[in-house]
Amino acid sequence: MKDFDFYVRDSSGRPIYFVQHHESHSHNGMCPHEHWIDCREADIESVSKNGNFNQYRQDVRPADWA
Repeated sequence: MKDFDFYVRDSSGRPIYFVQHHESHSHNGMCPHEHWIDCREADIESVSKNGNFNQYRQDVRPADWA
């Protein structure tokens, strides 16, 4: 089981989404699951250690991410 984080970036390399992928535990009955943070609303400091990213976190994949 792996947990990891990654950024989804646009063609210029700018972070669009910060994603937390979790396989070590379930969330709302789903395992694995992901949490998505839209970096257009939150800044990089928000997703850093001790940041406030939880207020921006979504538990579903955004519609504009293919």
